[in-house]
Amino acid sequence: MSPIREARNEDREEIYKLFWKSFNVLGEVEEVPYWNTPDKKNWSYVAVEDEKPVATASFSHFDNSIRGVELPIAGVWGVATVPQYRYQGLARKLMNAAFQRMKNEEIVFSILDPFYIPFYEKFGYAQAEVFRRHLMTRESLRLAHANENITFHQIKENEDITDLMTVQQSMGRYGSRIFHPKRWLQTYTKKNHLYAIKDMNETVAMIRFSFSKLQNGKRKLTADTIGYTHEKYILSLMNLIYKYGTNANQIEIISDPSFPIRNFVVDDDDLGSTIEGRMMIRLIDFEKYCGRIEVPKDATESVVIKLIDGNCPWNTGVHKITPSRGKLEVEHVDETPDIVLSDFELSKVVSGLNSVSQLHSLQEISCSEEVAQNLESIFPLEPLFSYPRF
Repeated sequence: MSPIREARNEDREEIYKLFWKSFNVLGEVEEVPYWNTPDKKNWSYVAVEDEKPVATASFSHFDNSIRGVELPIAGVWGVATVPQYRYQGLARKLMNAAFQRMKNEEIVFSILDPFYIPFYEKFGYAQAEVFRRHLMTRESLRLAHANENITFHQIKENEDITDLMTVQQSMGRYGSRIFHPKRWLQTYTKKNHLYAIKDMNETVAMIRFSFSKLQNGKRKLTADTIGYTHEKYILSLMNLIYKYGTNANQIEIISDPSFPIRNFVVDDDDLGSTIEGRMMIRLIDFEKYCGRIEVPKDATESVVIKLIDGNCPWNTGVHKITPSRGKLEVEHVDETPDIVLSDFELSKVVSGLNSVSQLHSLQEISCSEEVAQNLESIFPLEPLFSYPRF
């Protein structure tokens, strides 16, 4: 048996080898500076054989906007096992250790970008994300005119980016959002492709650019990490994309679903848009999550839920959730449940990707139509959008 323990700094070199073997990457494995740095809220666990890591899992702690409030979340990443040690349950043991640590750190919500969706469903994660990927030529873009007070500022390395953090956090008004932590935004400044848009010296929007080569040798411009404090600054963002894409053969814009890209193309036939999103979520602490989120003020009916959670067993039990003036009260009760949910089913209910009524119609949850409607009034449709990938 390979014991599980917290990672140590002396494991770092072996971890890079483990990533190389697990992900079959070519060349040098890029150093991950935030691996196993608890002082920066990054935790890593390893399974060891003869004191050498043969499997690992990591998570990082961020505060992000989930259902109207800022919640402590854990972004899970770097889950890997050396091929000859797979199918021995090491990933499950590592995830269980990570879940316990998340609870100890009072983290209530977790997110990850899966390499294989069914693998993480076993740990109670469900898909939650929706974003749009738009492809077009520069010739198909209309030139948008920015207000005369607008200026564009390229963010330099080591420059203060506090204003950018405020801009991206303002996007929480569109629903649940996972934002870049400050240290990640700072890494983008090293390549000189992160821009702030200012209105009378106030930072009001942001965008990141990157160039890549297509197979035919032509250049593609990608615009992402888009944020704006007000819709009127979308004109300025599109103006900058138009100008930045002068030498690009193809332009790709990655945005949340609310971004009105069709207003800026000459013809819809010139626009290729796809709906994507792979990020998965699960609750780490059901009671604390319920006690902190905002719910619609017109939600009034209680629901008694029997929750069965083998991955985070502290969630298991019968809970009565009662909406009251935009908040949610939760208590343990000895009552007949209205609905029985596994951790995976609960994740589907709270993810906001599908309405609860739709989950009921598709027989993905089992309850009466009335209970489904009451649950939907508490957890309405609200898909997630994540700026970083874990």
